[in-house]
Amino acid sequence: MKKFAVFDIDGTLFRWQLFSEVVFELMQDGYIPKEVKAEVDAKMSQWRDRKTAHSFHDYETAIVQAFIPYVTKVPVAAIETAADNILARVGNQVYMYTRSLITELKGQGYTLIAISGSQDEIVQRFAKLWQFDIALGQANDQKDGQYTGTIPGGKLLVLRKGEALKELVATHNLSWKESIAVGDTMSDASMLELVEKPIAFNPNEQLFEVAKKHSWPVVIERKNMIYELEARDGTYLLAKAATR
Repeated sequence: MKKFAVFDIDGTLFRWQLFSEVVFELMQDGYIPKEVKAEVDAKMSQWRDRKTAHSFHDYETAIVQAFIPYVTKVPVAAIETAADNILARVGNQVYMYTRSLITELKGQGYTLIAISGSQDEIVQRFAKLWQFDIALGQANDQKDGQYTGTIPGGKLLVLRKGEALKELVATHNLSWKESIAVGDTMSDASMLELVEKPIAFNPNEQLFEVAKKHSWPVVIERKNMIYELEARDGTYLLAKAATR
């Protein structure tokens, strides 16, 4: 039974969001109306200006709402083309810490798993680019080359990452011993709590609170510096600071 490490992608390996990139590509190609793009642009501007503490959440909500009503009008081939274009342009824009960790773990014989709430079409391509062994993204039901507007099982992957990880571990006969998980938001908490070594990487406020409660290691990457924090007596202390 092989050891495994599971990674979220958006904000954990990729320095932005594959999902957002796909939606913007579809807007550019005319599959999503201009007035919807204007609403998303406004939310992004508010986030960039740090108008409120929840501006980024508002942006994320807007980008999801921009996609869902129009998914049935998008051919599967359009998202596949968008995925290829996006990865050719920005597929190498990743964090140093997780990039180095992937290389290190691959050298140690770990099975590498990527689980992401972004569309499976781009997740599979991104995972292949970064040599993951197993990848799982958000699938959408399709018929005759078009999306139907429904998803397998009726529950978003982002809400069931821990459950999905359990299924993958069982299917591929992997070992929980020395298992590792890396994520940045609350949707990753259900994976992190399953493994022997959880890593909260650039965590948002909600995940940081969970990490603190469980004394999980926290890693912050800022500019060309990586700060590794360790929990001690209810707080965090700097354990290591380095460049990669």
